[in-house]
Amino acid sequence: MCDGARIVWLEDGTSRREPMLTPRNFCDPCRGRIVACLEELPGAYDRLAAAIGDAPRTGNAVRVPYGPTEPLRAEVDALMRSAAAVLHGWEARVRGSRLQLAPRPAGDIISPGSVRKAAETLGTHIDVLLALQPGWMTRVFTFPPGKPGASAAQEGTCRRCGRRVGRLVGHGTPGRWYLAEAAGGPVAPCRHDPRGITASRALSLIPEWLEAEIGGEEIIASGDGWVKVARHVGAAVAGNEILELHYRARRQLGETRSPPESFDGVPCRSCDEMALERAEPPSDPNVPASHSKCALCKDEMTRDEFGQWAERYASWARAAAIQVCRRCSLGRHDDCCWFACSCGDGPHPRRRAAA
Repeated sequence: MCDGARIVWLEDGTSRREPMLTPRNFCDPCRGRIVACLEELPGAYDRLAAAIGDAPRTGNAVRVPYGPTEPLRAEVDALMRSAAAVLHGWEARVRGSRLQLAPRPAGDIISPGSVRKAAETLGTHIDVLLALQPGWMTRVFTFPPGKPGASAAQEGTCRRCGRRVGRLVGHGTPGRWYLAEAAGGPVAPCRHDPRGITASRALSLIPEWLEAEIGGEEIIASGDGWVKVARHVGAAVAGNEILELHYRARRQLGETRSPPESFDGVPCRSCDEMALERAEPPSDPNVPASHSKCALCKDEMTRDEFGQWAERYASWARAAAIQVCRRCSLGRHDDCCWFACSCGDGPHPRRRAAA
């Protein structure tokens, strides 16, 4: 969601959020948010490293024979490795751009010091990062490995490009062919036509959701529980990946804010939208706290003002015989969660969940 978005009112009385117009990939508010995420990511990475040995939040410890004496949280380790690879990959793109910065010896790329230097480089040259043209990069996706013998792999030599190719087969559903050897540079698209097909080791099938995520991109290599893909990406993907890494780190650390409490059934007194939610307490104890806040127009009300407005609206709704909420009147039955709404057209999953 764009940080510089504005509310636009339509002819039918409804509103929608439109992103800020900008000639660049990201507007100024979103650029500032990316810079703030790059400044906070090294600290979050340090906290992840400190929490990697904590007990899992599920309470179920996983013990591995002949494994480490101290338990490690696999999801934290995977997130740290993914963050280090993404930050160092974009740092290499920035250093190899028109700036012609000297390559920095990364050493151990998953060390906190190396990750901090990569984030500092990206933050210092943020305009270069957000102006990168699309280029070839690799991304590794993981998925649950298969059971032994559940599926197998085949390998052969492509008649078109001459490279070694392979594919996963099993359950009567063969996968598509991918490069089974390391590529020395950009991979040209090729409709592989293999010859001399032989059987390979047992592997797991790529799930359908991951096949949809990969789409038409070239699979460079694959194994039991992982697949490496070549992607032609630029500045837009760079900014979104940094924002996603920052959110995933905060969510893993339990630092994300819980969904606000919604005052559904009472519209905003300013914009008439059903977007009232409980206001956050102010950081300054001397500032009086608000009771409600509109998520769209940001209008706030105290507890007394909210009570008077809710009573006034309820009396008006009773006099006008209105028992259908604003969302249902606009045909948005899936968004209705007001327990007093009497609309019976269409399903109301949120109303049933709230009840």
